[in-house]
Amino acid sequence: MLVWTISQTGLKSQILLQKCAARSAKWARQWTRIWLMRWKKRLRPKLKRIPSLPKSHNLSHMSAVLLDSGDMKRTLGRMAYEILEANQGAEDLVVVGVLRRGYPIAKRLAFTMTQVEGTTIPCGKLDIRAFRDDQPLVGEDLSEIPFEVTGKTVILVDEVVYTGRTVRSALNALMKHGRPKAVRLAVLVDRGHRELPIEPNFLGRKVETEATDHIVVRVQEFDGEDAVILESAGA
Repeated sequence: MLVWTISQTGLKSQILLQKCAARSAKWARQWTRIWLMRWKKRLRPKLKRIPSLPKSHNLSHMSAVLLDSGDMKRTLGRMAYEILEANQGAEDLVVVGVLRRGYPIAKRLAFTMTQVEGTTIPCGKLDIRAFRDDQPLVGEDLSEIPFEVTGKTVILVDEVVYTGRTVRSALNALMKHGRPKAVRLAVLVDRGHRELPIEPNFLGRKVETEATDHIVVRVQEFDGEDAVILESAGA
């Protein structure tokens, strides 16, 4: 009876040891898988988010970010101070932005100058399509200038100046709303290649470009982010 009891106890101990060994092996396999997964994640290359570009731009273009969100904020802040200094304050000062992306930039300039001076500087938007010589007018006039421009110093704002023809059209459109005392041009980017004798009075950044290059200005209001991108045609 004693021998049978000892044998039974030894058998139970052996079974228990086998179960413990099986569990230990299972835990070891699980931890090995977890460890391998963690190392794979560390070794996996991290992809940097690149701002999406309009579908019209193909992969043969080489892109470079000229201004990011922070750069644009600082640049517009500097331009706002330069405008106020040249005008000696906010007296008789109004801002008009050329649709489409010139208008958000104009609003930011007007807002910054209002904060600095403590006086509201009005801002309007100007639709120049009826005055362009390269495309027909489509749809109604979207201009909104709910203030007098006659006798005022108008800061005309656009995102890019290129040949100067857009600015010429904007000047013609502006005169339909009154006779300003003076018109000053504020532009975020000057890419050169002028065809008309037009130069900005207040400039964010001047960029040397080729005629085949593209300057893409992205604004939070339309594109979900702020950036200025230079696209150079690939070889």
